[in-house]
Amino acid sequence: AMKSSEHFISEDDAVNIALKKFAGNVVAVELDEDDGRYVYEIEIISGGKEAEFEIDAKTGKWLNVKSMMNEKRSGRNMARIF
Repeated sequence: AMKSSEHFISEDDAVNIALKKFAGNVVAVELDEDDGRYVYEIEIISGGKEAEFEIDAKTGKWLNVKSMMNEKRSGRNMARIF
Protein backbone atom coordinates (compact mmCIF):
# COMPACT_ATOMS: atom_id res chain seq x y z
CA ALA A 1 0.00 0.00 0.00
CA MET A 2 1.06 3.53 -0.73
CA LYS A 3 2.31 5.45 2.28
CA SER A 4 1.88 9.19 2.14
CA SER A 5 1.84 12.04 4.59
CA GLU A 6 -0.98 13.60 2.62
CA HIS A 7 -4.50 13.17 3.81
CA PHE A 8 -6.88 11.53 1.37
CA ILE A 9 -10.58 10.93 1.74
CA SER A 10 -11.38 7.26 2.12
CA GLU A 11 -12.54 5.04 -0.70
CA ASP A 12 -15.93 4.80 1.03
CA ASP A 13 -16.23 8.57 1.15
CA ALA A 14 -15.36 8.85 -2.54
CA VAL A 15 -17.95 6.20 -3.40
CA ASN A 16 -20.60 8.01 -1.37
CA ILE A 17 -19.89 11.28 -3.18
CA ALA A 18 -20.31 9.52 -6.53
CA LEU A 19 -23.48 7.74 -5.44
CA LYS A 20 -25.06 11.06 -4.44
CA LYS A 21 -24.63 12.18 -8.04
CA PHE A 22 -25.61 8.91 -9.68
CA ALA A 23 -27.25 6.15 -7.68
CA GLY A 24 -26.48 2.64 -8.86
CA ASN A 25 -24.14 -0.30 -8.42
CA VAL A 26 -20.47 0.52 -7.96
CA VAL A 27 -18.51 -1.82 -10.22
CA ALA A 28 -14.99 -0.42 -9.86
CA VAL A 29 -13.03 1.92 -7.61
CA GLU A 30 -9.44 2.81 -8.29
CA LEU A 31 -7.06 5.33 -6.76
CA ASP A 32 -5.04 6.79 -9.58
CA GLU A 33 -2.09 9.16 -9.48
CA ASP A 34 -1.86 11.69 -12.27
CA ASP A 35 0.94 14.30 -12.23
CA GLY A 36 1.07 14.22 -8.45
CA ARG A 37 -2.68 14.52 -8.06
CA TYR A 38 -4.51 11.56 -6.63
CA VAL A 39 -7.93 10.81 -8.04
CA TYR A 40 -10.45 8.09 -7.28
CA GLU A 41 -11.96 6.66 -10.44
CA ILE A 42 -15.35 5.16 -9.72
CA GLU A 43 -17.59 3.31 -12.16
CA ILE A 44 -21.28 3.02 -11.43
CA ILE A 45 -23.90 1.17 -13.43
CA SER A 46 -27.63 1.81 -13.18
CA GLY A 47 -30.35 0.49 -15.42
CA GLY A 48 -28.21 0.12 -18.52
CA LYS A 49 -26.45 3.44 -18.02
CA GLU A 50 -22.88 3.65 -16.83
CA ALA A 51 -21.11 6.64 -15.35
CA GLU A 52 -17.44 6.99 -14.54
CA PHE A 53 -16.55 9.57 -11.91
CA GLU A 54 -13.22 11.11 -11.10
CA ILE A 55 -13.09 12.43 -7.55
CA ASP A 56 -10.16 14.35 -6.12
CA ALA A 57 -8.75 12.15 -3.35
CA LYS A 58 -7.64 15.17 -1.33
CA THR A 59 -10.59 17.54 -1.59
CA GLY A 60 -13.43 15.12 -2.30
CA LYS A 61 -14.56 17.32 -5.20
CA TRP A 62 -15.66 15.55 -8.31
CA LEU A 63 -13.61 16.55 -11.31
CA ASN A 64 -15.05 14.72 -14.22
CA VAL A 65 -17.92 12.47 -15.17
CA LYS A 66 -18.16 10.36 -18.25
CA SER A 67 -21.48 8.75 -18.91
CA MET A 68 -21.64 5.75 -21.15
CA MET A 69 -24.49 3.71 -22.45
CA ASN A 70 -24.67 0.03 -23.17
CA GLU A 71 -23.75 -0.61 -26.78
CA LYS A 72 -27.18 -2.10 -27.37
CA ARG A 73 -28.79 1.31 -27.19
CA SER A 74 -28.60 3.88 -29.91
CA GLY A 75 -26.49 6.94 -29.20
CA ARG A 76 -29.45 9.18 -29.94
CA ASN A 77 -31.24 7.89 -26.87
CA MET A 78 -28.48 8.99 -24.52
CA ALA A 79 -30.12 10.31 -21.41
CA ARG A 80 -28.46 13.00 -19.38
CA ILE A 81 -27.88 11.66 -15.91
CA PHE A 82 -28.04 14.99 -14.10
